Amino acid sequence: LVQLVEDLVLLVDLQTGAARATFERERRRIEDLPALLHGLAEKDRSRAESRKVRLDAQVPSLLPAVTGHSELLLNAVARLLDNAIKFSKKEGGTVTMSARPGGRGVVVEVKDEGIGMPAAELARIAEMFYQIDRATFEQRGSGVGLTIVSGIVNLHGGEPVVHPLDDSVLGT
Repeated sequence: LVQLVEDLVLLVDLQTGAARATFERERRRIEDLPALLHGLAEKDRSRAESRKVRLDAQVPSLLPAVTGHSELLLNAVARLLDNAIKFSKKEGGTVTMSARPGGRGVVVEVKDEGIGMPAAELARIAEMFYQIDRATFEQRGSGVGLTIVSGIVNLHGGEPVVHPLDDSVLGT
């Protein structure tokens, strides 16, 4: 319940512009992004292993420094890792978090071998409270996680991108 309330407060902050003000006031140069990302992976490793999911962090030891809000950035990546682990196949598979220099900063990707989603649903996944196949997956979240990720990425001048799998394996 506490997590849901915190999520809703952050969502309101993102929607009203309060998060933008906080971001502008607290953003800093982040030079230790590789260490922060590795720490996040280590934190989630045991949860992944409990689902028999392998968590692979492909983060080089050196990445360009970025300007941003480290707590918010880690929040967004943690949500992506959480989704990838939660929606992995019942047992097995790999979740890969990678980072590399790209564009004006760093590209962070989270890939999984999970249950997939129909390509037609991709445009809606960042909608507030939207969940794919809600009857099946409601117990796994409130439907605000990817909305929050999208807001945090946008605050940092980035663009959230979802790459679908081949249509023949989506939804399996």
